[in-house]
Amino acid sequence: MRRLLRILALVLLLLGAGAYWLAGREAILHWAFDKVAAATQGQLQFDGLGGNLLGAIRVDRVRFSNAKAVVVADGVVLDFSLAALLQRRLAIDRLQADSLFVKLVRSDEPLEPPTSLALPVGIEVSRLQIGLIDIRRGDFSLLLRNLQARFASTGGAHSLALQGIDLPWGRVSGTLNLSGHAPFVLNSTAELIPPNSDTFMPALQLDVHGQLAEIRTRLKTRSIWVQAAASAVILPFQPVQLKGVEADLTRLDLQAMDPSLPRTSLGGRLTASQSRQTELTGELELLNRIPGTLTQGSLPLTRLAARFILDPEQLVLENLQFGMRLGATLTGKARLDADGIDAQLAGTALNLQAFDARMTPTRLASKLDLQADPNTQRLVATMADARQRYEIHALRQGNRISLQNTRIRNTNSRLDLQGELTTQGTWPFSGEAKLASFDPSVFGHFPSARINASVTGRGQFKPDWQVQLKAA
Repeated sequence: MRRLLRILALVLLLLGAGAYWLAGREAILHWAFDKVAAATQGQLQFDGLGGNLLGAIRVDRVRFSNAKAVVVADGVVLDFSLAALLQRRLAIDRLQADSLFVKLVRSDEPLEPPTSLALPVGIEVSRLQIGLIDIRRGDFSLLLRNLQARFASTGGAHSLALQGIDLPWGRVSGTLNLSGHAPFVLNSTAELIPPNSDTFMPALQLDVHGQLAEIRTRLKTRSIWVQAAASAVILPFQPVQLKGVEADLTRLDLQAMDPSLPRTSLGGRLTASQSRQTELTGELELLNRIPGTLTQGSLPLTRLAARFILDPEQLVLENLQFGMRLGATLTGKARLDADGIDAQLAGTALNLQAFDARMTPTRLASKLDLQADPNTQRLVATMADARQRYEIHALRQGNRISLQNTRIRNTNSRLDLQGELTTQGTWPFSGEAKLASFDPSVFGHFPSARINASVTGRGQFKPDWQVQLKAA
């Protein structure tokens, strides 16, 4: 009996040694990966395979393709435990790729909820590293770099610890926990930290929780120029996939965002819902806590409110209302798209003291037409009451404003003007004008004069109003 046990032990030892020897041969590695590729009916392909099942496996290129996506990974290295696999557990010490290319095919088919997200075996990836990730879908493209993460799954519950990945706007880290069984409960947090040298890009915090069929999200943002929060409910398997959109703006300072812009302290609220598959409708309101005149470097706006319609092509603002200092309200509509802004506004009782405290009080009926793109803003405005009339054609580029074909009438004073104003430093200006019985004092607290001439001039508005004129 003892002899039989010794013989059996020797046979098992020889079989184990033979299996270990086979696993160390590269031919067995090729055989195993050929079986995997065959099981996917050619959707998964491996090129430049090297190594063995007992050590690191290297693949020059891994390619997966079907009707919905193409995924290509280059420079793949896989180091896993064969002993753990025999225990129905996949333990990977390192899964690495130099680059990953993902091309998603556009589809109008609605998403279907999964029946299960469970895995047949437990998985643990101690080190997941990808140098470059290139994601494309139609005209959309996104480059991600330096992904570092850990992944673990019991088969029925999955967790991802994202140690970091570089986006164009900063580095993201976070966690994701997802159940593999219905109703697929998930919890996730993520944080985007801008580069140290970038004080403009705000830091972002995202919290996600709920079930896969009803995902609740909350986003917070903070920087030197903005502080805000937003929340929404995502319904990925419904025709209308977004509801309960709410956003609260705690602080927005335009001057902190761009020194050439006025100083503000804006707060407000936005509510919206998805009305069609690609359309969002809602209402917004902004309040300016520190309205002031333009010459003070402030914004004469006290309130902005509108109903909006947003789709992938444009933003349309209806029932648009601009509340101004000293009581006037401008109403109208506006449209914003990839080419810029197109807005039309009208109002009554506009007081020019809202823009400059030195102006004489007015109650002007106003009509404004604004067109703007990322580089220029063009304004055509008509303002008039029983005593005076302003016709303004202005072009703004950065902090420089050009006036073209501008006509001003106030009682007997008349002015036809073209020139330039720089809204920086002393607010210098220069221009050419034709004046008839022109008296600056009828417009406000300015020097009194009576001028009939065609002149060129230059001067400044700050700290005191000054002008030097030369007859043409």
